[in-house]
Amino acid sequence: MSTVGDRKDQLKLRVGAIFLALATMAAVAFGIINLQQRLLFSEPDDGVSWVDSPAGIQAFTIADNSPAARAGIKSGDHLTAVDGLAVHRALDVTKRLWAIGLWGQVRYKVERNGESFQTPLIVGPAPKPVTIENYLRVVGLLYLFIGLFIFARRWNAARAVHFYVFCLISFILYEFRYTGKLNLFDWEIYWSQAVATLLAPALLVHFALVFPERSIGRRLGHRLTILGTYIAPAILLLVQIQ
Repeated sequence: MSTVGDRKDQLKLRVGAIFLALATMAAVAFGIINLQQRLLFSEPDDGVSWVDSPAGIQAFTIADNSPAARAGIKSGDHLTAVDGLAVHRALDVTKRLWAIGLWGQVRYKVERNGESFQTPLIVGPAPKPVTIENYLRVVGLLYLFIGLFIFARRWNAARAVHFYVFCLISFILYEFRYTGKLNLFDWEIYWSQAVATLLAPALLVHFALVFPERSIGRRLGHRLTILGTYIAPAILLLVQIQ
């Protein structure tokens, strides 16, 4: 009986190792493709950080030498219409810019100190946050390397697989950045990062609850506690899908 049990355990380990290897290769491949697309794809932008305020859509900050700065828009201005169409939320401005596209001309109706005026603006490419993104990508690679190092040395240790899954999810969390194209691949990147954002904290809390004791997860109270760590992320994910 013990021999049969050992064979089953070895089979489970092999199947789990193959699954983790495939998941790791897929995550790395997606990360590389995603990085290439982030470098090549440009988002339409006017150079303004628009915020929703009680008085309407307000310009919070204006980037130097941006389309909005060249159009004469200043911080504190209120945007009321884009190409003659009224806008009520900052999100409406983003949607209009995407509809117009790069290098398209748009006309803003702006209010300043109670006076209204219109100004033309050429939509330009958004600046790429390369420094911040590259730093986060390095963090993601560190998570993956740490997970691989620990798993390769102590693959049969208690919670080794759990720790590696946490590192792999953290790699996805820090490595993936959707471009805004929102094609099929971009949606996969978006939802992968959304799931990783919700799952990483739950995995870490789960790991803290069961490490290093294997038997702690067998008690009913601890099982319910562990289950509770995943209920909140699952609810938030369902809300996001809705």
